[in-house]
Amino acid sequence: MSLVRDSLSRAISQWPAHPPERFGVLPCWAARIAPVLFCCCNRLFRALNQFLHTASPLTRRAAPRLALVLLTATLASALPARPLAAQTPNLDLNELDAELISREAQLIAAVNVERQKEGLLPLRWNRNLSDAARWFARDAVLTRATCGHTDSLQHGPGTRIRLFGYKSVAQWGEAVTCGFTEPNAAVAAWMYGEPQRSVLMSPTAREAGAGYYWSEELGRGYVVFDSAADATFAPAVINNEMLATSSPQVTLTVHPQPTPAVAMKVSNTLDFDAVAWEPYATQKAWTLEAGAGWRTVYVLIRSGDNRTHMLSDKIYLGESVARTEISLDQATTVGDAFSTAGLAALGAPSVRLSLDWLYDSSDATFVAERGEAIVESDPAAIGGSSVRMVSGDAPGAMRGTLDTLPVNKVLTAYFRLKVSDTQGNGEVAQLKICADGQEFGPLVLKASDFAAPDQFQEFAIDFAFPTPARTRVVAVSVERTGATDVLVDAVRFFGQPLSTQDPIVWTSGGATFRDVGVLARAQNLNGVGEPFYVTGKAVDAASEMAQRALVLQATPNQLVFKSSNDVTTPANAAVVVCAGWCADGAWTAVAPAGWVVIAPTNDGIIVRANADGLAKGVYDATITIQPAAGVNAQPSTVHVQLLVEGAEPDPPLDPVDVKVKIYLPLAKTG
Repeated sequence: MSLVRDSLSRAISQWPAHPPERFGVLPCWAARIAPVLFCCCNRLFRALNQFLHTASPLTRRAAPRLALVLLTATLASALPARPLAAQTPNLDLNELDAELISREAQLIAAVNVERQKEGLLPLRWNRNLSDAARWFARDAVLTRATCGHTDSLQHGPGTRIRLFGYKSVAQWGEAVTCGFTEPNAAVAAWMYGEPQRSVLMSPTAREAGAGYYWSEELGRGYVVFDSAADATFAPAVINNEMLATSSPQVTLTVHPQPTPAVAMKVSNTLDFDAVAWEPYATQKAWTLEAGAGWRTVYVLIRSGDNRTHMLSDKIYLGESVARTEISLDQATTVGDAFSTAGLAALGAPSVRLSLDWLYDSSDATFVAERGEAIVESDPAAIGGSSVRMVSGDAPGAMRGTLDTLPVNKVLTAYFRLKVSDTQGNGEVAQLKICADGQEFGPLVLKASDFAAPDQFQEFAIDFAFPTPARTRVVAVSVERTGATDVLVDAVRFFGQPLSTQDPIVWTSGGATFRDVGVLARAQNLNGVGEPFYVTGKAVDAASEMAQRALVLQATPNQLVFKSSNDVTTPANAAVVVCAGWCADGAWTAVAPAGWVVIAPTNDGIIVRANADGLAKGVYDATITIQPAAGVNAQPSTVHVQLLVEGAEPDPPLDPVDVKVKIYLPLAKTG
């Protein structure tokens, strides 16, 4: 039969391809014919092969033409005829969807089996790519009888993939079969022809989606396979993305990361505290959690710049998985927002989120402007090292820059420092943040602000970029102002507190999200919190928030400033107005008191208290958050109080309602 297959392969490779949208888009003629032929004509192949082995040389030279004749005849007899209306069964759409999704998942696994034979890394199932493929399969069946890669909207695969949310696409490819065929048959056909085979075997592809569609009324179907690579994401894959495994012993593959990885942790749960860092490797033998059912493996990746992010994949542990249990929830998803719920179980009223925005003291831009600074190995530091600002007669200063933060969020910078001497009330350091030229701080630290000597502690500064921002550059500054050494570890950045009582939809500038991997820190009323990872779903922000009524809720709704000896603390405070997502121009903030200074941002305001020229006393003011014209929302207010030169309010504010910015203690960072 090899002679027949070789003849078919040569004949198919000579057929013209469908005009591509760009190089790499696959033709569909071979994909249309070969699955039917290879699935239905084994006996005819054997007969033809036997005939050719006894035929004359002239007949052998005509083998490709003879193969095409057989191909045409087989296609005509194998394609389903259009049924009569009376013969059309009543389909259970839910069962049909489960059947199609099962085939789509099997198709990706079958591709990965072929990739493994070629020494290539497996592709991760992706929902956005599958949505694009499924839509095109349906569109091709219902709107056209010809075979191709251009849909009824005149979009090719690359445009279509982006429209379905896969926006950071670095490369893509598509293969189709213009008929309804089983996954293994489709893959076998694609592997016999170019450039279909090149799409399946692309060494740079990382994710894939598949789409099946069948119309009983029209009597035809379509199968689509889309592969792509996200420039910002590289996945982890269990057992070649097979749906199920009967053994808890599996193989975990971790693709090379966009920012090279140096270490990783692997866990069956989100608790990485008891897991040791190990060198990054593309493959690792792993044991799933015992029992039966869906199992998730989490991988925490650390890059060379000390940033971390999380990957995951799922597989069913058991002899088989019911088709009704297979869904696109097993695929990874790209979205412009992160949605999560059920955080009330944390026992904290609010939570902060971050895409692990981190500036480490080992960064090359962190340099000494004044005084002596020494990089030291430190196992308690996030990156394994800290910078010692050595005490001296003159103040020392360190400064560094980064440009990876979102410009449309109210943020908090957590400076992680420690000192060896915590005795006395003398000043030891000043901290500053400068965002696009706008300075926040200084935050003045005294020795007594540290809870214990030689123990890292975090100190917070709220800030935001000016609107509109001209650059994304943020400068962090630490000045040693006392007679003791100051050790600087890192600066971590988080968004503002979000209520744990309601489902959260969180956006972050132009960044894309995946289903897991968002760093969080629960916060009690005093602002204390520890970092951990939270799971959720990547979603489309506009779609999610369109279903919710806009609420302008100022959080916190009370601020207290203290001014003494020309130093006001906190230096500035942040208020979130839109906890989830707001349309541009949905609100304005107004304060009648001259000593209240407001800097509006996209999702909130930065508030400062200017005590210049004010006598000792207690000053109160109210900030009003007013919806813009035509916006259906209720106004909100923030009570601001300024205590000048130690004055105390009478009567005192309810301590449950007052949100005072305080210094945070040591936080676990993994």
